[in-house]
Amino acid sequence: MSFRRLLVSLFVLAIVGAIWGVVIEPGLLVQNEQDLVWRGPKIKVAFFSDLHAGAPHITKKYIK
Repeated sequence: MSFRRLLVSLFVLAIVGAIWGVVIEPGLLVQNEQDLVWRGPKIKVAFFSDLHAGAPHITKKYIK
């Protein structure tokens, strides 16, 4: 494989990865809510990650 072919392949792979991360993958995110039995004091626990904050299609409303 020539060096030029390797560079083109890496460039294409980078573009596909960027499209996946910005356009496709955020639409696959899922929100789950669980009711668990807790006999202690009333508490609220929230966990979230990987919001893609800063991506062009992620608005403040989406994050809220």
